Amino acid sequence: MSRTFSAHWWILVLAALFWSQGIFAAKNEQIRIHLEEPISTFNATGISTIRGWAVGPAGVGRVELYINGTLRTRIPYGGPRGDVCSQFSNYPNCDRSGFAMAYNFGQLTPGNHQFRIVAHAPNGDYNEVTRQVSVRGFHAPYISNQNALNLAGASFQAQGNDLLIRNAQVDGRPYDLTFRWNRDAQAPRLFNIGAASGSDGGGLQVAGQWKMFSEMNATSCGEGVSVNSSTMSISQSENTITFNDSVNGTLQGGTVTIREEYVEGGERIVIDWVFQFNSSGEYVRANGTWNWHGPGGNCGGSTYLVGSRM
Repeated sequence: MSRTFSAHWWILVLAALFWSQGIFAAKNEQIRIHLEEPISTFNATGISTIRGWAVGPAGVGRVELYINGTLRTRIPYGGPRGDVCSQFSNYPNCDRSGFAMAYNFGQLTPGNHQFRIVAHAPNGDYNEVTRQVSVRGFHAPYISNQNALNLAGASFQAQGNDLLIRNAQVDGRPYDLTFRWNRDAQAPRLFNIGAASGSDGGGLQVAGQWKMFSEMNATSCGEGVSVNSSTMSISQSENTITFNDSVNGTLQGGTVTIREEYVEGGERIVIDWVFQFNSSGEYVRANGTWNWHGPGGNCGGSTYLVGSRM
């Protein structure tokens, strides 16, 4: 009898432990979660805010931040949100359902990053929201100089609803800065950071995933013109640009010259590319010449590429 009681007791203890650790957790769409910042239509720059709200039928115990699949931190939860409670008055503690924290987006590499916010209920259930966030940054994740911005040689230009400041010096480096109205923040915010026109490209940020469309003219080999689309990964360290983790080039004034070599079907192909990125680092075009070296002889032609950041 005592052995049976002891076995039942241990089952209850283990069940309670598993429940507390979220092993029996299930995704629950009745948990409502909304991410207000950052937004997908506005580049994230500098130190800004991650904020939103979450409510659930059993309440919300904690809110977590994941970036690119890795848990980064818990987000403070319990801020006053009377506006949320007016919509979800039957949810417990709806008037204290806000979450918010400051975050330095400059510590992330420029490009796209996946942000995932997970709201956990005390009973182990959860719900989540995922967003692709486009990050722009300067040459350092944090600039401590209080007088880092120098506009003595800068020019100002209105571009539609944007304000463009050309050749702004930030910590001694030239940038073109674009400011745009941010509806959620109800204020103008820094939208884009690019290399100053005519600079060596040190401020231009082009890292990320790119969608490319290319056209190769192989008429000299009797194969005509072929059109292809592909995804290209670009990484960046200062002015060194790496394409698909294999080919390096130096960024100068938005231009990168590289040589791509590979073997296909036992035949060697060499392509000399000249990439030209626009001032915002959002679009690229490239011209190239290619040569094929095979046992039956050589031939070559031209190639062209256009692309945009994903």
